[in-house]
Amino acid sequence: MDKLIDDSSTWMNIERSILNHNISHSYIINCLDESIGKLFAIKMIQLIFCLNSKSNEESNKINDLILKNNHIDCLWIEPKNKSRSIITEDIELL
Repeated sequence: MDKLIDDSSTWMNIERSILNHNISHSYIINCLDESIGKLFAIKMIQLIFCLNSKSNEESNKINDLILKNNHIDCLWIEPKNKSRSIITEDIELL
């Protein structure tokens, strides 16, 4: 599945933007295949937060926090309704 993401034009554009330090303050990942969407988001977060890691140990610690949804700068919002749409109430409750 990584190869599918790595070869996509969407990933290549996002990766290029991040490597050029052109990032937005937030991103919404919307994908018909939930597992691909989640993997895409995780890879993107890892790229953003590990890009300037000073060591492999620091990078591993950051990756661990991301995979456990415990990174302080990341907020994971999953849709709660049957239509799988994120509605205003989902965000306002935070």
